[in-house]
Amino acid sequence: MINRLHTAESSSLRIDAGSETYPDMYDFAPAGYLTLDCDGIIHAADLTGDILFGISRSHLISRRFEDFISKDTRPSLHALMSGLCAAGYPRGSCDVEIVNEGQLPLYVHIDGMAVATGNGLQIRIAVVDVTERKQAEDVLRALEMKYRRLLENLQGVYFETTLAGVIQEVSPSISGVFGFPREEVIGKSIMDFYANSFHRDLHLDMILKNGKVTNYETEFIYKGGTHHWVSITSTLLFQSDGAPYGIIGSIRDVTDRKQKEMELQIKDSAISTSIYGIAFVDLDGKIIYVNPSFIDMWGYDAEKDVIDRPLNDIFQTDQPVLNIADYLLEKGNKGAEMTAVRNDHSLFTAQVSASLIKDTTGNPLCINVSFLDISVRKEMEDIMIRQEKLSSLGQLSAGLAHELRNPLAVISSCAQFSIENLSMGRLVKENLQMIYRNSQRASNLINNLLAFSRPSDLAQRLLNINDMFLRMADMARLETTPCRIEFENQLAPDLPLVTGDEDKLGQVFLNILINAIQAVGGKGKIIMKTAFQPNRRQVEAAVIDNGPGIPEEYRQRIFDPFFTTKDGGTGLGLSISFSIIQQHNGTIVAEPNTGGGTRISVMLPATFQSVDRKETNHAD
Repeated sequence: MINRLHTAESSSLRIDAGSETYPDMYDFAPAGYLTLDCDGIIHAADLTGDILFGISRSHLISRRFEDFISKDTRPSLHALMSGLCAAGYPRGSCDVEIVNEGQLPLYVHIDGMAVATGNGLQIRIAVVDVTERKQAEDVLRALEMKYRRLLENLQGVYFETTLAGVIQEVSPSISGVFGFPREEVIGKSIMDFYANSFHRDLHLDMILKNGKVTNYETEFIYKGGTHHWVSITSTLLFQSDGAPYGIIGSIRDVTDRKQKEMELQIKDSAISTSIYGIAFVDLDGKIIYVNPSFIDMWGYDAEKDVIDRPLNDIFQTDQPVLNIADYLLEKGNKGAEMTAVRNDHSLFTAQVSASLIKDTTGNPLCINVSFLDISVRKEMEDIMIRQEKLSSLGQLSAGLAHELRNPLAVISSCAQFSIENLSMGRLVKENLQMIYRNSQRASNLINNLLAFSRPSDLAQRLLNINDMFLRMADMARLETTPCRIEFENQLAPDLPLVTGDEDKLGQVFLNILINAIQAVGGKGKIIMKTAFQPNRRQVEAAVIDNGPGIPEEYRQRIFDPFFTTKDGGTGLGLSISFSIIQQHNGTIVAEPNTGGGTRISVMLPATFQSVDRKETNHAD
């Protein structure tokens, strides 16, 4: 400023001498030169001043200088004039705004000094147009204010560091995020805040290699030593010659999001590894997600095989989908037992429960349905109930058979003796023969009761179920009308052997086949099917008929002793079969066939010794 005042003083002296000697230089100087008195009246002006003020020089003379100055900047001019006029030969300067009619405002810099003359004290001023500088300063000032407000209101943390990581600038928001005051962080290394030195070095290498790294997530150490997850976006700064010299970027705390992501990962892992089959069903009743247990439980190959299928596809029901969903939601956590249909159309019993999933506002999103295969448990429960019945009935049967056996033997012997040794009329003889036959039938029934109540020991040996099946089928065919019943063999090759009593298992299969023949009524189709069930490590032998099927109310009772729907039947055939299979540690199940009719399946433990394929290559 002092140099500028010296320049203005020397310029003013030269102007006084040169304005008379060199009028053109004075008039067209780059600065506007004015001579004022202490009242601010203009007494002289060059042409540049004429241009700056927008009126001719003749109209400038005798005007007050402050009339051309904006009201906002007049106080600066008054302070300058007062100082110049009061101090005597002082120097000073100020910036003011010139207002011209019809023109944009001009910002000018005034250098002034007081000069004593014969006519009194005069104020000599040099006026320089600084509008562009002023505008640039205003823009920079606005940008700086905007930058400051941005830093102050930034939710994350803005930072500037050297290439070595020394923090040169950081936003005030660091105190609210990291807990450190801004002044405490300036000058420290940003590397000290990394919880993991490997992540720190990796991040720096990525910045130097790529020039920019977006959303790099790592753990930072906050004030007090706590660890928090942050996301860093950094950019490398370069000099004009292309050499890097610093790093700028922003840091956001993402701890809450990381915790939620971790919670979601845990929940997703829990769903994926759950032993329960889990499905998400949309509000229209379509499946939108299933976990691996569901896929295994239903026997699908992949998730895509069941996605977008209606819920009722996996149940044996004719109810509309929404009714099933409403029913399950009504049951809620209590659940319901439902018959499910596997991909291969086989059936199993599932415990099903459902709950409604809602968003944060309480609006329903979808339905979470969970499944548990309780077929084995149901079978075990049925077996236990049946065992209790059979045990009680076996004791009763044994006692009853013992009491009836001797009287029946006497009746049978007397009838036979009379027929063979006495002379009698035809009618009497026929009645004695009737007595004898029925006493024999009753004796056989007693033998069956004894066999039921006290099963004999098993003659265990390795058996080929396929061969046994075929032999029993040949015997059963003797019960059929020729060419009226079609037998179809679906016997699995390389079937593992089973260990058991050949006579007793043959009795079981023969009984099942005869029941199937009787069910189709002399005309129909019977399928004999074997398969290995690797998940249960069992061999399955099934007889499938296309008869009328077993009514639901009878299905759970067909293995009960003395239950029969046949005229003249004893109701012991399937009961004895059940007892025999139970002795072999197997199961026997009757269920409706998918295509109609009945399927009776016998499951026996496998020995994992396969049968040669050609052994089962029998003709129908």
